[in-house]
Amino acid sequence: MIIVRITSGLGNQLFQYATAKNLAIKHKTVLKIDRINYFSDRLRSFELDWLNADLKFVTTRDLLGIYPAEGFALCLLRPLIGRKKAARLLLWYENRIRHFQSEYNKPFAHTRPLMRKRVLIQRYYHYDEEISGSPDNIYLIGYFQSWKYFDEIRDELIRELQPPDSPEGENREILSKIEACNSVAVHVRRGDYFSIEENRRLFGVYDMGYFHNAIEMISKKISNPVFFVFSDDIDWVRKNLVSDQKMIYVGNNRNNPAEDLRLMYSCRHDILSNSSFSWWGAWLNQNKDKIVIAPEKWLSDEEYDTSDLIPPGWIRL
Repeated sequence: MIIVRITSGLGNQLFQYATAKNLAIKHKTVLKIDRINYFSDRLRSFELDWLNADLKFVTTRDLLGIYPAEGFALCLLRPLIGRKKAARLLLWYENRIRHFQSEYNKPFAHTRPLMRKRVLIQRYYHYDEEISGSPDNIYLIGYFQSWKYFDEIRDELIRELQPPDSPEGENREILSKIEACNSVAVHVRRGDYFSIEENRRLFGVYDMGYFHNAIEMISKKISNPVFFVFSDDIDWVRKNLVSDQKMIYVGNNRNNPAEDLRLMYSCRHDILSNSSFSWWGAWLNQNKDKIVIAPEKWLSDEEYDTSDLIPPGWIRL
């Protein structure tokens, strides 16, 4: 059994699911999903329900066999203080333990052995062979942001990472336009990159110059491009990303980001923000001749090694 803790937004959830899925296939075993993080995360929610896959969720018995600390916490504390408070207490405890480690200074900076009993905690931002070569019956914690963790099961992931139902209403109309032209998805990530100070420091903020340069580059490489602009702040982008090229401002499906993802990967080419959601829109694009442009600098903190994030063939600008 492979258990993976799913956290953060849809893009990160897909990295976590894909990495764990590949391990489960290698070991010919079952993949179980743990959603405990969403009892404490007030900004995000579990968003993999739309997968075209038979999702299986972890049980307390599963946890007792592989990650007893969480299993016992839920068994002992849940009847006393409820599931949400028990989950939040466990997550707080885990975080405090890591801070007490002498080498701890930020995520992905652990230098101790990766595997501790049956719990595997990601220690590097870049690709780690120890994760890909890990044994069966483990509990995964991390973001696993590298195509190398799951590229070998690309065809299977493309089949699974499809909304099960056909698009309706405005999404169907936009998809028809995308399929009828030389479409380019442009994703401008704002939202919590601006509203949360810690995110501003970590991710930085790309000005419109990057997007203008990317639009100009693609316009020289393909004929009659139409740029479909996706953003969680479309009104701001409509005013600040203006071009002589044909632009269609899409906005976003706040209640169902999978629909935006489908529209993005249905475009023929892609211009990314430094966002995992952008990344998946491009990676799931099945156009063999696609042009993908990604930011040269993905994170502001140079101690994070992002060399294994961008697949071969993508252009860093």
